[in-house]
Amino acid sequence: MKRILIAGLALALSAGAARATTPQTPPLDQAYRDDVQCAVLYMATAARGEDAGSAALGFYYFVGRLEGRRPEVNWRSHVLTAATNSGQAMLEAHGQRCGNILIENGRSMGQVDAMIQSWSQGEGQMGAALQALRGEPEPAADSGW
Repeated sequence: MKRILIAGLALALSAGAARATTPQTPPLDQAYRDDVQCAVLYMATAARGEDAGSAALGFYYFVGRLEGRRPEVNWRSHVLTAATNSGQAMLEAHGQRCGNILIENGRSMGQVDAMIQSWSQGEGQMGAALQALRGEPEPAADSGW
């Protein structure tokens, strides 16, 4: 009986030592927590039935930031916990800040938008590839006349 008790105690202590040496996830910084709140805010925007495209864009933008900041962390659990504990105060506290982040990001996309536009008109290698996928003929070569 004494051997069983000692063996059990040794096993318990070794399990505790294993837990103590397991690296702990560093605490989440304020920027991560702010992005969680923004993801929740865009979930609420979708739930209100507002512009579904903007709500999805906002949600996935902030999820991308979460994954980029801390790829080892399960952002879903943080978003769901924050969503469960959020209400009017969260919407008021974070709405303007989250919206401004997306607006500023949109303002910096001029070159990306221009490239997408050129591709949609069949310009460049990607434009030609997209036309081929759509079954459109390649534009005729310009003779320069």
